[in-house]
Amino acid sequence: MSDSLLTILEMIEEELARSVQIPISTTQDGEEIGYMKTKNKAKEVSSGFLDVKRIVDAIVSTTESETAEKDQSIADSFEIIRRFNQEKINNINNAQTLNDAIVSFYQNTSGKLSPDCRDFSTIAKRALINAAYSKILNDFNASAAGFVNEAYLANLLGNSAQTVPAGGSKIDGGTGKLYNNIADLEFNNVGISLKTKKGGVSGSIRDLLATLGIPFKIGSNVSMVSEPRYESLYYVFFGKNQSSKGYFDISTAKITPQAVLKYIRGKRFGSVRKGVLVMTPEKATKLEKTTDFLLGATRQYKNFNKGIGGVGEFANKQLEFKPSQEFNAQQAEKLGKELTTTLNTLNGYISQIEKTIVQYAANPTVGNLQTLQQSLQMLSDFQIASLISC
Repeated sequence: MSDSLLTILEMIEEELARSVQIPISTTQDGEEIGYMKTKNKAKEVSSGFLDVKRIVDAIVSTTESETAEKDQSIADSFEIIRRFNQEKINNINNAQTLNDAIVSFYQNTSGKLSPDCRDFSTIAKRALINAAYSKILNDFNASAAGFVNEAYLANLLGNSAQTVPAGGSKIDGGTGKLYNNIADLEFNNVGISLKTKKGGVSGSIRDLLATLGIPFKIGSNVSMVSEPRYESLYYVFFGKNQSSKGYFDISTAKITPQAVLKYIRGKRFGSVRKGVLVMTPEKATKLEKTTDFLLGATRQYKNFNKGIGGVGEFANKQLEFKPSQEFNAQQAEKLGKELTTTLNTLNGYISQIEKTIVQYAANPTVGNLQTLQQSLQMLSDFQIASLISC
């Protein structure tokens, strides 16, 4: 399955043939995007609606980071998918650039394309990414969606990104106490706590302080860690405003030691003595539930730019998103009739081949093996033509 996915992505990405060209303006440079021209009259496949369910299933079902590392074809597939915005990924240095990089997977915000220019390759990649995320939102419960989304985003960000096992990354406080690293992803010495659950932000102030490298004494809980676990720590929120429909929201908040200490001291939840933050257990519990502090803000993440304690920087972007559909007719039209038909056809081929393989595995007869052979022959029975992309 992963090899099939890689083949499809490579067909979109690379030059395949020069037999047919649909030229655009001669002043624009373009790359060739392959599409199918069937030799014989084939079964009618829709070209007005992009349906890539089986291709998306392959992406989501193999999205776990450890699995991707073991299967090079999966890793290569994700490398192809994220290639179009590698510059944004490489230049993450604050909340805005991190938010922009994540948003760029789902929506074009550059505005650099000429009005008549169709960037088929990039549109196709965003098509797969959006459809995969739609599946994550719709086909998994809140807890499972969180785990799948962490691995999915890690694969999109690249080889240096990896998920942090829940409860599996401990911080030694230096006094016999261990605290949890609050990050879900690690990326270029950046920690990301990823939020997709309806409850929004919550958690332990002790774990947050240990991750930020703020020494503290809260009752019997003591940490002398003075170095932050990461150069930068972020919360990234995926969600929808409960009062509005029709858009999807990505927000990024940078959590800084300075902002956390400023709030705690200013609101008299604790004090710093000889470089150590001192709080009572009762004050710590109250802090975790205070709605104008990071850990008590729950799902009101859009208010983080209005003085939520602990937040040093904030960025937000609203995207049009319809999770009930994998892709609509307008998106398919942007891909072009020929390429949309090709993707829909390949999607159908994957479904058919899967079916015949399962039939043969369950009943390994000559007839079932012949059926599989016919399916494979059908897949190769097409001519290759090309469109000119930007």
